[in-house]
Amino acid sequence: MVTFPSLIADVCKTEKTIDLVSKAIPVLIRWAQSGITTNTYGDLSQEIGRPRTFMYIGEVLGKVETVLKKLRKNLSQDKIPSLNALVKKTGKSDLPSDGFDFVSKGYENLPIDLKKVVAEAYNQKAIEYKHWDLVLQTLCLQPSIVNSEVDEKLIRSGKHYGSGGEGPQHKALKEYLCSHPESIGIRNVVKRDMEFILLSGDRLDVYFEQKNGTRIAVEVKSKTSADDDILRGIYQCVKYKAILDAENKTHGVFSNTRSVLVVEGSLSESNQQVKDSLGIKVIENFIKG
Repeated sequence: MVTFPSLIADVCKTEKTIDLVSKAIPVLIRWAQSGITTNTYGDLSQEIGRPRTFMYIGEVLGKVETVLKKLRKNLSQDKIPSLNALVKKTGKSDLPSDGFDFVSKGYENLPIDLKKVVAEAYNQKAIEYKHWDLVLQTLCLQPSIVNSEVDEKLIRSGKHYGSGGEGPQHKALKEYLCSHPESIGIRNVVKRDMEFILLSGDRLDVYFEQKNGTRIAVEVKSKTSADDDILRGIYQCVKYKAILDAENKTHGVFSNTRSVLVVEGSLSESNQQVKDSLGIKVIENFIKG
C-alpha cells in the first residue's frame, strides 16, 4: 500500500498546525463513519484539545481539505469526499460557515435553502464512503477512538449508584424541566411526568408525550454530577430509547421516540466522543429560568 507520511507536514508547515490537522482528520472520519452531521466548530475544537472558542478552527479545516485534495491527486482518486460539511455553525441555520466556499465554490453567495442542499450532498458522500480507514492508513494516522476507561471503571465499580436518593440540585432541575419543556425545545406536550416507570422497571427523570404521539425520555444530570455519572447518563439514554421503542412495538404503536440528556455542566472530551459515537442528543450548560 502506498503511504504519504509527509503529506500533512507538506501542507501545514508548522508543528502546531501539523498536530491539529493530524488530530482533526481522524475525528472527522469517525463522525462520517458514525453518520454524525450535527456537530459544531466548537465540538471539533474541543475534540482536538482546543477551547470551544478556538478562533483558528476554520484554518484547520481548510488544511484538512487541502490534505484531501493532494491525496486525491496523488492517488488519482477523485472519489475521496470532503469532510468539512460535517461541521456546523452554532445557531438556527445549522450549516457550515461561508468558509465552506473553499470546498464548494459559490457556496457563500447561495441562499440558505440551497446551502443546505449543497451541504447535505457533501455529507451524504462522506457518510457513504467505504474507504476512510484506508485514507487514515495512507496518511499514517491512527483512528480516533473513544477513551473513557477511567469513567467506565468507576461505573462498573458500582460504588456511586443505587442508593442514597437524589440531591436537591437534581430534584430542582427535574422539576424545572418537567414544568418548562420548552426550555429544551419540546413543545405541544400533552402528558408529562417525573419518575415515569418504564416496563423494564427503570424510572425516567422526566417523561413527555407530544401531541403527535412522540414519546421523550429525559435524563438529568445536575452541576454536582461527575464525569462518570454523566457517562452513565449517556448510556441510560441509549437504553431508555430502546425500551420506549420496544413498548411501542409490543403495543402496536408507531409513534416516534427520543431521548435527551440535560446537564448543567459541560461534557468532558471523552464523554463528547461517546455522545458523538452513539448519536445521543445532549444539552450542555443548561441554566434554569
